[in-house]
Amino acid sequence: MTFKKISISKTWLLFSLFFFMSIISVLASLIMDQKLYESQRNNDELEILRASFSHTRKELIDVKRTIVLNAKKFDFKKKPNIILVKHE
Repeated sequence: MTFKKISISKTWLLFSLFFFMSIISVLASLIMDQKLYESQRNNDELEILRASFSHTRKELIDVKRTIVLNAKKFDFKKKPNIILVKHE
């Protein structure tokens, strides 16, 4: 028994090409969706950090304003360059 050369017709080659192209397209779409999801999650975390920073900054400005207003009681010279550091 001799084995004949198996030739794949052009239509099957075309179908297999379309099949592999569709698999690559689906995988690329999934990877892009994952990147977009991570980007949105990072943006949300950044907004949370900005909000907490602005709240902390507002508290420090209020404390600085109180110190400057009460500086006259302690006979300090009123200087606008007071630096406050908050430890948590």
